[in-house]
Amino acid sequence: MIYVGPEGETLGRLFAYQDIPHSDDAWDIKCYYDEKYDIINDVQSKEVVESGPVRTVVKIVRKYNLSTITQYYIFYPHTVRIDIVYDVDWQEKKVLLKGDYPVDVNATTATFDIQFGNIQRPAHSNTTRDYAQFEVCGHKWADLSDNGFGFSVLNDCKYGWTVKDGRIKPSMLRSQVFPNHLQDRERHSFTYALYPHSGAVCTSDVVHEAYSLNVPLYCVKTEEKQEGIGSDFSLVSADKSDIIIETVKRAEDSDALIIRMFETWNRKMPCAITLGVDAKEVYECNLMEENDVPVALEGRKVNLEFRPFEIKTLKVIL
Repeated sequence: MIYVGPEGETLGRLFAYQDIPHSDDAWDIKCYYDEKYDIINDVQSKEVVESGPVRTVVKIVRKYNLSTITQYYIFYPHTVRIDIVYDVDWQEKKVLLKGDYPVDVNATTATFDIQFGNIQRPAHSNTTRDYAQFEVCGHKWADLSDNGFGFSVLNDCKYGWTVKDGRIKPSMLRSQVFPNHLQDRERHSFTYALYPHSGAVCTSDVVHEAYSLNVPLYCVKTEEKQEGIGSDFSLVSADKSDIIIETVKRAEDSDALIIRMFETWNRKMPCAITLGVDAKEVYECNLMEENDVPVALEGRKVNLEFRPFEIKTLKVIL
């Protein structure tokens, strides 16, 4: 899938907005923030710093007043996702830094990741209620889609978004002076990622791409080869991509294994959960890991029925 933006638009510009709220400086962004701004166009350097079979990295250094913004654009051969790693020396006062990603879709709502699911907000300002949602909360990603094409912006630690009139504009940094006169004026490191996809957002892999960005794989070298595992192994897996295994941990008051999962696209969904080890018993419990209800175990498999956005917790006795 290739990103196609509105004609004449530039993808990925950086905007520095004058940020002067009339109260609650460190907490509030006011609706008039976008009336005065600069576009950060002062590119100091650009170079390819890495090129190999795993990835290609392009480094871009920008200046804005006293601040230096270094971006590393990372391209992979195995995915259309493009990661942008920011290393920012931010030295501004009362400035809000935002990215800008125009999207050519016919969408009246935008979709935002939240814990254990997602939520939709209006992508226009037709009413005062819509207008008041000029800055909204989202976790790992925000998306604008119609039934033919969609575009997601992913991130690993920033949770403020403006998505209006066909533009995704994540909030990156602020620099208020009250109550902390040095708010955000330091070195920052964070990552955004661009993910175009075909079709509606609920048919895409945005949830899995966002988890890949936020919880990346890591390698551990062992002293000896562990026999019996084979070339691949998963402690627990689901046979439906809609079901996200969020947590695998030890129980709070026993040695049981806790598996917490949820349905992510607001659909009723049957699902088979397969364990990578033998279990004696499996129970479904609540979020407090109480009120155990026995669940039928067929070999290493458990069959479950999820309601839309439902969270389920299994307690596995090994």
